[in-house]
Amino acid sequence: MKVTDLILLVRCDQICVLVELPAWDGAQKLVRAARMSWANNMTFFASPRNVGPWNVDGLAFPISLRILHDWIPRIPRKCSWLLHVPLHAYVNLANVEERLRCLSFAPNIAYLGTPKLVASGNDPVIRVADSAAGIILRRHLLDKLIFYMESCVTAGGFSNAFLEELDVALGICLWIHGIEMHSWLDPAEEVFYRPGSNVIPYPGANSDQDSPFQRVNAHHGGNSFGTLQCVFIVSGLLAKEVTQLHALLQKSKRWFRNIACIPGGLTFPELTSAHMMVRGQSQSEPVFSPMLRKALQDCFLSKAFDAYGSAAEAARHGISSPQSLADEWQRPRIAEGSAVERLQKGGHHICVFVPSTAATLKHLEDEEAVIKTWASPADLPAGVETFIVRRLIEHEQALQLRGDVDLGFLYNPVRILYLWRYLAAHHAEDCAWFAKVDADTFLNTRALSERLSRYFDPEKPHYLGSLKATVLGSGRRLDFAINAQVLSRGLLRQAGKWLETCMLDLITRLLGRGAEDIKLAYCLQTQGDVLANKLGAQQEMMSRGMARALAASERDEEGDSPLLGKQGLCGLFVHPVHAAEIRIMHEELAQLQQIRDTQSAPQCDWPETIPYNEARWQRYMRETHHGQANCWLGDFTWHACCDPRLWGDGGNALCWDEEHTHERCCSGSEAAAHNGPHIAKNTPDIALVHTGGTHNT
Repeated sequence: MKVTDLILLVRCDQICVLVELPAWDGAQKLVRAARMSWANNMTFFASPRNVGPWNVDGLAFPISLRILHDWIPRIPRKCSWLLHVPLHAYVNLANVEERLRCLSFAPNIAYLGTPKLVASGNDPVIRVADSAAGIILRRHLLDKLIFYMESCVTAGGFSNAFLEELDVALGICLWIHGIEMHSWLDPAEEVFYRPGSNVIPYPGANSDQDSPFQRVNAHHGGNSFGTLQCVFIVSGLLAKEVTQLHALLQKSKRWFRNIACIPGGLTFPELTSAHMMVRGQSQSEPVFSPMLRKALQDCFLSKAFDAYGSAAEAARHGISSPQSLADEWQRPRIAEGSAVERLQKGGHHICVFVPSTAATLKHLEDEEAVIKTWASPADLPAGVETFIVRRLIEHEQALQLRGDVDLGFLYNPVRILYLWRYLAAHHAEDCAWFAKVDADTFLNTRALSERLSRYFDPEKPHYLGSLKATVLGSGRRLDFAINAQVLSRGLLRQAGKWLETCMLDLITRLLGRGAEDIKLAYCLQTQGDVLANKLGAQQEMMSRGMARALAASERDEEGDSPLLGKQGLCGLFVHPVHAAEIRIMHEELAQLQQIRDTQSAPQCDWPETIPYNEARWQRYMRETHHGQANCWLGDFTWHACCDPRLWGDGGNALCWDEEHTHERCCSGSEAAAHNGPHIAKNTPDIALVHTGGTHNT
């Protein structure tokens, strides 16, 4: 069976894809791979067979331009864009469509691609979109394209040599008509291809000898596997590589959710400019077109403004436009309501802020449990005030900030940096200590108050919490406080301008995305050289599983063990826990505190870190995980990690960490009973990283 034109017409709001088939036979495998992986119903496979002639003044256009000439009238009007790619390309359509949607804010951008430079004699060096990396044309430009091409030929001065390649002919002709090519992908992170051999390649990571498939796996494999989902286009692939890349990319999306996908060319444009030599002269330009970068920023702000609520709600808070919302984030105005009045009374020892969300019923249940347990005014020690941070909630404990917009977990840095910026601007003198606590956390407010009173000076710049570490792109280690962050009055007095600068960077460089705890730590370190420090010992800031393991020896007559145990009396917080567990822990802590009050128990000294205890650790593993289905998550299956036919006696070493071990997950019939579908070892080795829980062990 020979490959012929494949025309599939179904509704599409944004983009059509034109895949040019080669003239030679044997392309069926690549067509099949594309159709079984990335292609959708608005992907057209254009065969060179039966393409009509296109002659102007006796000059015959080459086959690639004739294919485009024939297909332009056939592209559905509903498609705002046309992406032209070679058959050997893989396209991550979700990413492409998301970025193109944002270009509605820049109607003058009509010609997109990854640039290559074309030089001819003493003529100017022209930037054209490399066809190997995909060429994108806007609908209004597509409608004029045939006229433009014919006028370029008839006007003279258009060398026949330019017509030898689609991208060169198209790019030069559009340049003649004053249409600029806008670079829209980062060639180091988002697009992988082989530049043409007869042009100067655009500087980047795509000019070495490794195949594009090898390069994308080298860049986004191993510990960077989570970012594979951030790729847009990979070309120069074999059919089997298209299939493998699609499988890996889908796994990256399932295993690593809420990845920001902001490339270095957007985050640090001043550090990632492309430098090139043109006729002996050094030139540089941004990786991304400045106009396109501005459109992406405007798109993010518009999305936030649209999510704010009704026009009346926005007007009530003085938010009249996307830019006014951005201004509020950077220079917040004082909020209103009983919570603000309570804050402004001043003299508070600790003010605890709990950002919450109405995203799901589970989130609302957690919020209600917090309000009715450890954050209830009736249960708070003297000097501690608690606040629920959510604009669309009617409650006396609600702190309703004017610019608080909930865009989802991926955009949490905006909410949290805005909260800290607001507190620095208006309430730095009202509390000695400021704590931000996740809503899926049980907080021991008495232990926290005692710890801060006895061991820390609020007039000094303190940033405290349970510490974890990340490695920045520069290779530098950054410690950050996770789940609960405590800042002193002394720090917040200084941090106002720092946070304003960081908020601007978050808007313009990161488009609001990222991990909020890391962004805060990065801001405080880069702007004020303030480092995160421990609030307590590890066993005082525990995961739910570790808390239960430590309490396992305190079983009652029925054999049940408490969630907190006696160590909970001086524990600072437990995370993650949800509504039912929060209520149980609150009751258990109340009983422990009652016993302590009647017995005049000693204060909670800063304990020595509990040394490693094999028996306790095994009890934790047994109580929390053994024989449980939660040993496996998504594509972490018995076959993917344990099957001795694939991995040998020790299993797949990339599956294991301190809690997910071969012994626990692979031994016995119980573990095998929870296996998933068989996965053959037919893809490159990748790092498997468990991300489902927080373990402060």
